[in-house]
Amino acid sequence: AVPGNSATILTKFCFDFDPDPAKHAGVWKLTFHRLTTKPAESSVWILLFDDEVESFPEISGVWDEASCEEKMKHAKWKREVSSEARSPQGWQMDVPLSQKVRPRWWFAALASCSPSAVEFEYVIHPTNPLRGWQKEYSMDRTGIFYISLGFLVLFGLCSVLQFAAYKLWRAEGYEVHPLIRGLTACVWAAVLAELIGS
Repeated sequence: AVPGNSATILTKFCFDFDPDPAKHAGVWKLTFHRLTTKPAESSVWILLFDDEVESFPEISGVWDEASCEEKMKHAKWKREVSSEARSPQGWQMDVPLSQKVRPRWWFAALASCSPSAVEFEYVIHPTNPLRGWQKEYSMDRTGIFYISLGFLVLFGLCSVLQFAAYKLWRAEGYEVHPLIRGLTACVWAAVLAELIGS
């Protein structure tokens, strides 16, 4: 819920960039449904901020004290929520982004610009379409699959060597120290974690 005359940050995402302004480096897919306010004609807005100084960094320092109008002045994009958002089917729209200099963090917020509180359900699906199969990843996580794969191979090799050494010690009649057993369990747990994380 969003209290009256305030705004709530819903999510953030780091979008890609491209020097060609004709290319959309990022897309916000926004869906709101079952939105309710009292009175029904209350003003509800979607606000998008980026990490440029005059946008989110400047307003975030006084976020709780700033009025809805002040937040809207700092937003890079804003749109009043359609009445369709009050239905169970909801209201959906795509917001393409173009930025030419570097990847930037963007922040999505919902604002109630009236004394009425807002109840709502939402789905926000940001993507980086220029990143191919990694488009679902925020730019701060692009490439993490390959890092995880590298650690999976490394831990997998360690687990094979550790298990072979463990069997060798047992075959030669040595008593395996509890610390060795714990180390073996930790290596296998690391392999399992990388499998799940990948």
